[in-house]
Amino acid sequence: MFEALTEKFSSVLTSLRSKGRIDTKDVEEISREIETALLSADVALEVAQGFAVRVRESSLAILDELKSSTNPANRIQEIISKELI
Repeated sequence: MFEALTEKFSSVLTSLRSKGRIDTKDVEEISREIETALLSADVALEVAQGFAVRVRESSLAILDELKSSTNPANRIQEIISKELI
């Protein structure tokens, strides 16, 4: 279960790295993929939704920074890691 979740999170971050710029649509898509991955790993619905919302809100709060960043995937990975802790 944890291996599948790790693979899905890695897949999300890999897809981010392949994009040059990140916009609102990308942040929304990432949030949905994270929520789906958590639900697939049998995480409670409220927990999965709450986590995805926090990642989305934190990412949108720094969207201007993400747009100008040379590596926006790392910033989103930091947000995900922070929310996991």
